[in-house]
Amino acid sequence: MLFGVAVNKDQHDHAAPSRWTSIWVLAAVVLVTAGCLDNSITGVRPLTLTLTVEPATAAVGDSITFRYTATGTDLSAIRMDYGDGETGSVPSLGAGAVDMTGLLKHAYAAAGSYVATGTAYDNTGALSQEVTVQITGG
Repeated sequence: MLFGVAVNKDQHDHAAPSRWTSIWVLAAVVLVTAGCLDNSITGVRPLTLTLTVEPATAAVGDSITFRYTATGTDLSAIRMDYGDGETGSVPSLGAGAVDMTGLLKHAYAAAGSYVATGTAYDNTGALSQEVTVQITGG
């Protein structure tokens, strides 16, 4: 039995259902399944952002790596405010982007403690996350 339709290979004793019966049953199953899709399958996703820094402590002039992972609906950009007056950004891959992962690098010119803020943007708004970087004299 296939989707409630008996399939009979014995053409001599019983009539098999028509090809159209199978197609209509398959179409009904597809329509029912499409009606059960949830937001994660259709691309409508809540905006999330994860931001990490490596290393969290470094010397003046050392390269710091900020890694980000963002999900959302039609992500448009990731922007970084490094906390020292400098900024960086990554545009999305195009309309319909629902996931962005990558990294930005930055070097600080002076010793101190900096709060860097990453912000993800999508068609529902923006979400920010902060990380702290400690820069020692070089």
